[in-house]
Parts: sequence; structure tokens; C-alpha cells
Amino acid sequence: MIYGWDPADPQKLRAYHAQSSVMLHHPEHDLKDLRAVQRYVDQLRAAENIAVGGPFRAWLFEDGGDQLIIDRPRKLGDAAGKRVYVAALGTKVRILPWADRASHYEEPEQYPGYGEITVGGPPGSPLSHRLLIVHEFAHVGRHKEMHGPVWAAAFLQMTQHHLQELRDELFAAFTVHGVQAV
Repeated sequence: MIYGWDPADPQKLRAYHAQSSVMLHHPEHDLKDLRAVQRYVDQLRAAENIAVGGPFRAWLFEDGGDQLIIDRPRKLGDAAGKRVYVAALGTKVRILPWADRASHYEEPEQYPGYGEITVGGPPGSPLSHRLLIVHEFAHVGRHKEMHGPVWAAAFLQMTQHHLQELRDELFAAFTVHGVQAV
């Protein structure tokens, strides 16, 4: 998700713009729905020997700012426009549609017990993209790194391993957008 400039994570927007430019040229790697995202996460989980929860759909909601509702029970389906009861808030809220595809990884150290991937996407569009999921796997164990050079190098390395045909294009996009990798 792009929430804007974050002085603690100066490469965030540059990395997002770089990966988005690659994703736009490769719709063959779109993941249509949560089932397709689940299959790809399972493949990466096995290949990387990484324990990660999810994927789960995440939703923004009216007057919620950048807070998310995570559909862990997987009951909401395409919830855009629905009013749902949120126990943590003690009220019903209206779910907002996503403007763009979004994904996020929460480290267990950041939110104990989480260690999970969440995804969201606009109605009628693919829910995610393989490159977004590789992006999130590159965060595992690197939360403090955020989108810095160590994370960027891990993202490139994992892209080389899992989406080899996209690696050079991602590297070129990183260069154009000023994303530093070590």
C-alpha cells in the first residue's frame, strides 16, 4: 500500500513506482483472486522454507484512515461497499473499495502473532501480482530494514529466483527510480 512519503522509509515510494512499472508490463503474472494468491504464497513458502500466515484480504473502511480490517476468517468476499460489524471497534463500518492493488507483510516482532501477508485490490481487477507477493516475502526477517538497500537486494535476489524473466527489468526500474540495493 502506498500511504505517501515516509521519512523513516525514504525508498518506499521509489520502490513502489519501480515495481508498479514492471507489473504493468506483465499481466501474465496477475493473480486473479485469493485462491490464486494462496497457491502462489504456498509455492514461495515451500521454496523459501519461510513460515508466513495468510494471505488474507485487507480492507480500508470509511473514517478509518489507514487502518485495515483483516478478513482472517475469509467470510467477507468482495466486501467493497458492504457495511460490516467490527468487534474491535464495537460498530458497523462501510468497507471502501481499493483504488489500486495493495499488499503488506506484518512481522511477528511488529505485531506479535501476526507474521502474515495481506492483499487488496479494486473490484473487477486482479487481486494481486506475483511480483507483489515476492516483494512481501523479501520483507520477512527484515522489518527494521523497511524498503532500504538490504531489502531491495533481497527483493532482486528473490525475483531472480522466482520470476527470473522480470529480474533485469526490475533492476532497470530500480535504477531509473533511484532505488538503492546492496
